[in-house]
Amino acid sequence: MLKTLTKENNQNAVFVGFLSISKLIDETHFLIFLYILEEKLEKNILNLKAVSLIITDFIDRHKRKASLAIYDFMKNIDVFKPCRLALLDGIYYAKYFDEILVEIAKKSLDTDNSEILTKALKILSKAERIDEFIKLEEILTFLKHPSWIVKLSALKLLEKNLSPEIADYLIPLLEDKNALVRKYTAKIIFKLPDEVVIRKLPNLLKIKDVYGRDTLVEKLLISGFWDKLKEYSLKIELKEDIEKIMQFLKLNYNMKEDQWTY
Repeated sequence: MLKTLTKENNQNAVFVGFLSISKLIDETHFLIFLYILEEKLEKNILNLKAVSLIITDFIDRHKRKASLAIYDFMKNIDVFKPCRLALLDGIYYAKYFDEILVEIAKKSLDTDNSEILTKALKILSKAERIDEFIKLEEILTFLKHPSWIVKLSALKLLEKNLSPEIADYLIPLLEDKNALVRKYTAKIIFKLPDEVVIRKLPNLLKIKDVYGRDTLVEKLLISGFWDKLKEYSLKIELKEDIEKIMQFLKLNYNMKEDQWTY
């Protein structure tokens, strides 16, 4: 059947053929299956989406055996090849997920290609315990990437591994040119421990970018943090910081202490 598939050039027949063969092949033919798939992609007989769907089906059918085969196969693929993009996309959408697929994603981070980085970061976000597979410092480096989609993907990964020390790394992203990056940054800030946010807010609100400040204040209200300020205003150790916050909000956004339910 694999030989027949090699000779076939009709797009629909090839796509259906791969899905059908995936049900029948055993692990001794997995690599052949993947190399033929790569060939069909390079010849434009299959597109990226079709290959992605085939890989998702392949992983969900054969699970760990498929993970091992893809791991071995990707050792020999040029990092910039479209096939790598399709494979990573297929891994992301698969229901089955294991540490081998996580390792594939980690190895794919060693590139400057924004598409590959984005897909790899998305795969890592599927892991239940991110800190078991990737260090916080590694994620933080992607917050400085020139591509906004890479920064956004890194932020979504950070959201699963929140810790107080990331606050200072988020400040520059409040002034990012991309609105989605600014909004997601503000969202994450208000998921940090309340006292950490209160101590950081006076400096966060000083950023020069008016869009960044507006986004931060908007999330302050939406997240319910505005109401929390009233509760924490009773704590002596936070009083000075809260007074600075309220002074800024009163001056720039006409928000006052007697409007806690703004």
